[in-house]
Amino acid sequence: MNDMVKALNEGIAGINEGLPTGIRKLDNAIYSIQRGSIYGIASAPKVGKSTFVDSCFVYSPYLHMLKNDDVDIDFIYFSLEMASLVLRYKAVAYFFFKDYGIGSITLPEGKTHKGSPIIGMQSGYLLGRMKYDDGTRIIITKEHQKVVHEIIEKRINPMYGEYNENGKKVKEGKIKVIEDRNNSNPTGIYKYLLNYAQEHGEFIYETWYETEKGTNRKIAHKRISGYTPYNLKKYTIIVLDHLRKLKPEKSGNRMMSMKETMDKMTEYQVWLRNICKFTFVDIVHLNRNISDPTRIKASTDFVTKDSELHPNNSDLKDSGNLSEDGDYLITLFDAGDKRYNITKHFGVEIDDISNYRSIHLVESRHTECPIHIQTQMYAGISLFKEL
Repeated sequence: MNDMVKALNEGIAGINEGLPTGIRKLDNAIYSIQRGSIYGIASAPKVGKSTFVDSCFVYSPYLHMLKNDDVDIDFIYFSLEMASLVLRYKAVAYFFFKDYGIGSITLPEGKTHKGSPIIGMQSGYLLGRMKYDDGTRIIITKEHQKVVHEIIEKRINPMYGEYNENGKKVKEGKIKVIEDRNNSNPTGIYKYLLNYAQEHGEFIYETWYETEKGTNRKIAHKRISGYTPYNLKKYTIIVLDHLRKLKPEKSGNRMMSMKETMDKMTEYQVWLRNICKFTFVDIVHLNRNISDPTRIKASTDFVTKDSELHPNNSDLKDSGNLSEDGDYLITLFDAGDKRYNITKHFGVEIDDISNYRSIHLVESRHTECPIHIQTQMYAGISLFKEL
């Protein structure tokens, strides 16, 4: 049986079905989360890139794994901007809603926050970082404190591992978080993933020959031509949040530019994708081109006042390689931002939709695009709800 017949049989057996993102239309558009794929996730700052990745590429496939004994996933999360503690508390807020149905908190009588007597569940509330409008601190209720302890024990420790009071990990979980450090450059990350691959499988080598100059003697060399994981059903999902936070790569006696460093990272990812079938989720910023008034006017039908403004591959900041080498490029857009002056977006009246977000599949090697998906984002609990 050759590899093409093997892939056919795997498709028939459902092995290529992929992992769910939790957004049905997105799963249909990208064939769900597949092994051996690179997903670029891009938006302007504060639109919800990290929240989207946590919701769709971490929490949703993780919960799917818990319900299916034949699914195994290792997550490696390079958090180059956000501390591990913050990541874990974002997950606590998510499970407040997922497991307990608590998505908001009614404040004590007479108390308000930003003029409202209700706040959304969020890590800022759990960590005591929020204040009432009168300047006093909002303290988590005793009932919610109990829930936090339950979530840490039942959900967070199995996911992220257990940490002691000094923040040192004492037990591994399914999601390995690697915070910013000196070797968080492309080569440092590549070497880490190469070691991971060697621990979880075997590389296949082939021999090639080079003719020595002057003697015509054949010199044998070995190179990696394939990889066999010990667990053929395992997914390895690698999140990089985000590309612009990579440490600069060195080239000879000079440090590479940010663009060169980011492109070097995607070069390594292509090799690891093709050989090891690793899945990469890269978070990247957009430039400011989308806010150009001329572009806004060109994207809007002034009869229906319906706009189709959205970020595309030309809006990526500093790197074109992610667009060229990746399998999918997904952009997020906050059409409700007042600077765009949009009231209707892809046929949806958005004035009364709080935290409206659109998701756009703008590049795909394997499926039809563009695809546009309207959602509502609940940032505090890391949830995107398809409209």
